Amino acid sequence: MKVIVNNTEFNDAFCRMHLQRIFQEFPGISEKDAKKKVADELVKHILVKEHAAKEISSVPKNRIENQLIHIKASYPSEAEYRQMLAANRLDDNLIREKIADDIRINMFINKLTKNIPPAPQKVIEEFYRREHKVSLKPKEIHAAHIVKNITPDTADQVFREMCAIRKKLLNGADFAETADKYSGCNDKGGDLGWFSRGKMVEEFDVILFSMNPGEISPVFQTHFGYHIATVYEIRQEEKRKLSECIDDIKELIHNRMVEQMLDQWLEKVKKKANIRIEY
Repeated sequence: MKVIVNNTEFNDAFCRMHLQRIFQEFPGISEKDAKKKVADELVKHILVKEHAAKEISSVPKNRIENQLIHIKASYPSEAEYRQMLAANRLDDNLIREKIADDIRINMFINKLTKNIPPAPQKVIEEFYRREHKVSLKPKEIHAAHIVKNITPDTADQVFREMCAIRKKLLNGADFAETADKYSGCNDKGGDLGWFSRGKMVEEFDVILFSMNPGEISPVFQTHFGYHIATVYEIRQEEKRKLSECIDDIKELIHNRMVEQMLDQWLEKVKKKANIRIEY
């Protein structure tokens, strides 16, 4: 598969990487539909990016630096962040360029859709009645974890250490005290607080949202390292009042209007673009 948009070409290896993501996000999707989705995403991204570069001449440097700080803070240590850069053949300047592109695209889309009117109250109320998901407060869990960072040279040893720690927990050791003693995380007692699906990395969702309160998870791996987790409490999904979710509804309606306007703009721009897709 190959996608060419004006002067930008995405080769087969790049497209297949995105195909794997589509297959994970949409289980059961056909290969034909997955390839079309990848092609549509890449075409849209390049055309928006090109027009954003023409319309938005500069991006505030403080926004770029603040976002870079946020990205670095998402890694347990500077060393882990540097390992990610090396693995993906990146450096700070390339990350800054990517951040600047993303900010520029958002600024362009905001400019393009700035005249979208607010949703009328009747539309909001009908949306509340029809769109059940937005009116639901999602299931939340209160959990804690123990994490140890790894490198290719230390992975086996750390895994054995984590298995030994898990055995202590299964034999009745206090989780918070054990986390304070062994975890590489600074959270007191390894406490992660309350969170819903999608707030943590995917591996956490898969493991923790299948657990009952008091259970100790197997040792599992994320890009942060090896983890052991426990669930303290669970809040089940519940229906919210309109007053409790009205801001979420307004945002969702607005976002759909943005997507609709962007799609209309895209159809016009495509007619003047050089697009070639090889399946």
